[in-house]
Amino acid sequence: MLLPTSHPGVPRRSREEPAMPLRLLLAFMLAMFMAPVAAQAASFDCAKASSPFEKAICSDPALSAQDEVLSVAYKTATGGLSKAASDVMLKGQRDWLRFLDKVCADDMLPGQEKLEDERVSCLSSQYMTRIRALEGSRMLGGLRIYQSDTYWAAPDPEGESYYRVATATTTAPLIDGTGKEAKAFNAMIADETADAVKGMGEEDASRTSSDTDLSLAVTNVNDARIDVEVTSYWFGHGAAHGNYGITYLHFLREEGRKLVADDLFAGKSWNQNLADLTLKRLKEDRGELLWDIDAAWLKEAVADPARWKFDDGGLVIQFQPYEVGSYAEGAITALIPWMQLQDDLSEAGTSLTYN
Repeated sequence: MLLPTSHPGVPRRSREEPAMPLRLLLAFMLAMFMAPVAAQAASFDCAKASSPFEKAICSDPALSAQDEVLSVAYKTATGGLSKAASDVMLKGQRDWLRFLDKVCADDMLPGQEKLEDERVSCLSSQYMTRIRALEGSRMLGGLRIYQSDTYWAAPDPEGESYYRVATATTTAPLIDGTGKEAKAFNAMIADETADAVKGMGEEDASRTSSDTDLSLAVTNVNDARIDVEVTSYWFGHGAAHGNYGITYLHFLREEGRKLVADDLFAGKSWNQNLADLTLKRLKEDRGELLWDIDAAWLKEAVADPARWKFDDGGLVIQFQPYEVGSYAEGAITALIPWMQLQDDLSEAGTSLTYN
């Protein structure tokens, strides 16, 4: 799909204006309104495909099918949004198209109508990732959530053929609206992604030899909280594998701010009690696979709300790969039942435990 020209944020081009580059033309084709032709992708008439990029999609049935799914995903994601939110989504879609061209079709030659299998795989993977990102724009708990996405790519001067382009992407949820809650929540999200977005204009050696992704997603909305899962990924070109981390943001709706530890717990002993319960649970769950854990580090770690996930069964403490176990063990968690924590909960904290 890429970009429908019927969108209010896409101005129509007069005959006097210069034609845009062929590869960008794909972004402005009418979606779902072309006359029937023998071969048809969702975004454009394959009989009129002119750029290598367009022809490659038309020549591959699987890519053409993914393009059709993307068209539906984008139309669904932007349905019912304000103009301001629609403009943000539109910018993200345009940026994604340019990104896609740099990452998957940078070496296409004039007249080339078929991509190498490696490039087809690249396009397919990027389509699936973009579709999943668009699915984050939806109604949830009475709030209209939409996505603000950024994309960056640059050649890796030291990269081999498979890693010749470095990438950086962010996906962040925002609330559509101008009320106090929307402004406060959106400000919290902006603060969380500020460093990643700011660095996208830089092309230092570390940035142009790695791939990074920061993805935020609203996972729960209730009367008291809006929960956001933050997943970060980093892969250094040439490394054996990438690494990732999982953290959380919790927005208190009545207070209009991010949750801090004192919102949930009270008293002088809660931190040590939580650390003891966490270590006990880790030993029960991991056994001999559990690494030795420094007690002081654990006490500090469990007190960080960024490691907390609210679950119906209790408080989940999140650890990152390599912190308490091997990489193969993944991002290990410890579930502490609410019943074991009730004596340490603050008066207001009890109401925060419900999903």
